[in-house]
Amino acid sequence: MTGKYVLAFSGGIDSRFLAFAAKNSGVDFIACTLDGPHLTGFELERAAKWCASREIDHSFLEFDPLRIEDIRENNKKRCYFCKKEMLRRLKSFSRPLMDGSNADDFASDRPGIRALQEAGVLSPLMQAGLDKKGVRSLAESFGLEYPGQPSRSCLLTRLGKDAEMKRETLSAVRYCEQAFFSAGLKDFRVCVYPQKVFVVISEKERDVFLPRKQEFLGVVENKLQSEVELIITERVSGTMERLKNKI
Repeated sequence: MTGKYVLAFSGGIDSRFLAFAAKNSGVDFIACTLDGPHLTGFELERAAKWCASREIDHSFLEFDPLRIEDIRENNKKRCYFCKKEMLRRLKSFSRPLMDGSNADDFASDRPGIRALQEAGVLSPLMQAGLDKKGVRSLAESFGLEYPGQPSRSCLLTRLGKDAEMKRETLSAVRYCEQAFFSAGLKDFRVCVYPQKVFVVISEKERDVFLPRKQEFLGVVENKLQSEVELIITERVSGTMERLKNKI
C-alpha cells in the first residue's frame, strides 16, 4: 500500500471533498473505507466507484462493530467505543490518519469526536473552519458531484439506545435501507425501538415514496416483524433524538 496518510473515507460529501482537495493539492494518501454490517452495500459500492472515477487509491478494511462488547451494550457511549475501535483498525496501516469531520461536528457534543481527538486524527476541514454549509458550497463551486448529498450516520444509530443490539435486527435494517436506495430514495432512516419501527423520509422525497408507500412499508414490516409508523420530515438527520418524544 502506498500513501503517506490514510483518509477515513465514508463516501459522504465531507470525505469526498477532502479527498478531492487532498488529491488536487498533491497530498500522498490512500482512502480507506471500513466494510461491515454497519453500512449498506450501496454505500460501500458508491464509495469505491467514486474513488475509481477520481483515480484515488482506495482500500476496504473489514470491521464488525458487533464483535465489541462495549458497542453491543448500546449505551450513550456506543459511538465513542465504535469510533475508537475504527481508529484502532485504521492505525494498523501505521500512517497518520485524517478524516472529513467539519467545524459543525466539533461544535456539537459528539462522543465520536472525543475518540478522534484522543487518537490525534487530523481533521483538515475543521482546522480550516469549514462547516457543512461551507463544504457544500466549495464542493459545488469546484464542480464536485452531488454537493447536496444528505448526511448519513451508520446503521448502528438506527437502533434506539439501551435496546438490545442483535445482529439479525441490524441485518434487517441493512436490508430495508438497501432496498430503499435501490428504489431511488436518498434521504431516509429505518429506526428501530422495541415498541415500534419508524420509517423516516425526507419531505423532498415525498413524491418518490408515497406512490409506493405500501410496498416500502411492507418490506419493513416483513423484515422487522413490527408495527411501522411513517414520518415525513424536513430534516432526517438527527431523527433518533427527536423520536425519543414519540416513544
